[in-house]
Amino acid sequence: MVPLHPFLAHVPLVLALFMPFILWSLVILIAKKKVTPQGWWAAVIVQSLIVIFAYIALSSGEGEEDLVAQFVPKRFIGKHENMAEVFSGLSVILLGVMIVINFVQEKLAKNLRILAALFSIVPLGFGLYTGRLGGEIAYAYGGAEAYYTADYEDHDDGQMGILPTPGMNTSESEFPVDELELNNPDSDYDEYERERNAGEPREDDPYPYPEDRSSFPEDEEDRSNEAY
Repeated sequence: MVPLHPFLAHVPLVLALFMPFILWSLVILIAKKKVTPQGWWAAVIVQSLIVIFAYIALSSGEGEEDLVAQFVPKRFIGKHENMAEVFSGLSVILLGVMIVINFVQEKLAKNLRILAALFSIVPLGFGLYTGRLGGEIAYAYGGAEAYYTADYEDHDDGQMGILPTPGMNTSESEFPVDELELNNPDSDYDEYERERNAGEPREDDPYPYPEDRSSFPEDEEDRSNEAY
């Protein structure tokens, strides 16, 4: 299972990283009359995307909260959620100020642009802190384990494992061997071993063990070496 929330949360955070640079660039370019005041709408569009994706990410986080809460204390999740709400709220305020700038006189708009550029650092700071808390939940407190477990349960068909299971046909052959026999030792072999150890070898022993070790090829090789 691939979590959707981390992906959605990174979109507004990345855009927020560029917002101060965008605003300050527009402030300078508009002041030098290299860009018309209408160019400010470009920054408004970017900030609108930040707000939209911030609330989408917030909603996705709430949807995955119950799953992660099985592995992470809720106080950590709650703190992360509260900071995300602050970031979203501040982003809305910044967007409102940026929209108003386009409907006021240029003298006032000039000062408001500088104010908006300065204020853009505030939601960015809360956004970075929110991302840090999310990273701690995933990696420091084991929140990512929730998705590994969910993925394992989704693919678990009850037949995972490499050892034979009594009563279960795990063979691909049309004529499977009784797997209970695979787990039981050869009783005939045990009987012959007991008789051999007792010094009573049987003539029909299917597991011959010659007492005369001279019949072993390796012993003949040893004797040939001793001759030299």
